[in-house]
Amino acid sequence: MDPTDVLRTLWQQRWYVLPALLLTLAAAAYVYGFAPRSYEATSTYALVNPAVPTTEELERDPALAALNGDNPYLRSADTNLITDAVIARLGSASTVRQLEADGVGTDYGVGPGVGGTGFVVDITGVGPTPEAAIATATAVGTVLAAELEDLQRVNGADDRYLFTPLLLTPPDDATEQFSSRLRAVIIVLLGGAVLVFGAASLGRWRSGARAQRAAARAADAGSPGGPGAARETGPEPAVDEASAAAPGPTADATSRAASGPTASATSDAASEPAAGTAAQAAPGPAAGATPESVADPATDADEPTAAEPDAEPPTEPADPGPVATPRAPRAPRAAGRVPARAARGTGAPTARRPR
Repeated sequence: MDPTDVLRTLWQQRWYVLPALLLTLAAAAYVYGFAPRSYEATSTYALVNPAVPTTEELERDPALAALNGDNPYLRSADTNLITDAVIARLGSASTVRQLEADGVGTDYGVGPGVGGTGFVVDITGVGPTPEAAIATATAVGTVLAAELEDLQRVNGADDRYLFTPLLLTPPDDATEQFSSRLRAVIIVLLGGAVLVFGAASLGRWRSGARAQRAAARAADAGSPGGPGAARETGPEPAVDEASAAAPGPTADATSRAASGPTASATSDAASEPAAGTAAQAAPGPAAGATPESVADPATDADEPTAAEPDAEPPTEPADPGPVATPRAPRAPRAAGRVPARAARGTGAPTARRPR
């Protein structure tokens, strides 16, 4: 991932990242300023070789020959053997229990001196206060002297044949160890970094969820059957069950009332020229025609005359409105009268629409 993308994301989710960042900085400042501190006090001991009697001293003082000089560490060719043995005894569990019984701290360290060789032993006492660190180093030095004597007396050697500890550097001063505080601060900062990125992830998740909800609401509002469309169109009007179930001329009457006299006037205007032409062409009854078959000019004038197959259909007037107006129903024909079209078979002249 590009670092700029990370920074851009953190800036976009700054209202989630900022509280986590402030909390992390506050925790780091508290740990650095008020967390438990650690102090160290160091002391150095040297292991001094015993003063073994020489041959001249034994001859001058026969009592020296009677001393027990069986010290196993004097017979070893390794000069570091006694140092390693003391360090091992100071790091044992028995030494820790002894320090606990004395009421001092058990956080200490023992190691060889400068260079790691020779008869030098360094002791480091650790405590939450300078006094505690000094007390721990002093107590470990006392244990060192006791353990050193106990190691050499395994065969009952006399004091003249024993190594003795010599204090080179007493634990007079303790120094604060900032490394422990820095380690605590680093741990807090690492935890804060995890918290910051977690807050940024939470902000991105909430932003995505908010965008999905907005898209869902927009889709519901735009769909025909969604709740938004229902609010825009409003509820459908209630239908009267009694009027819907009752048969009758309701629909026809409504249609006639809506059309008005316009359709009747249009129909009459279209039929008047044909009726006048038929009346002029047939002045009297044809020969051999019966009274029933003779068309009444008055009646034929009210009724439209069908045109010949090759005649052009009458032109209807233009629709005045956006919705076509239905024509009004024609009046019933009078009984006993034959329309003009029926007179074709009788030889009577029929009316023809002029072209």
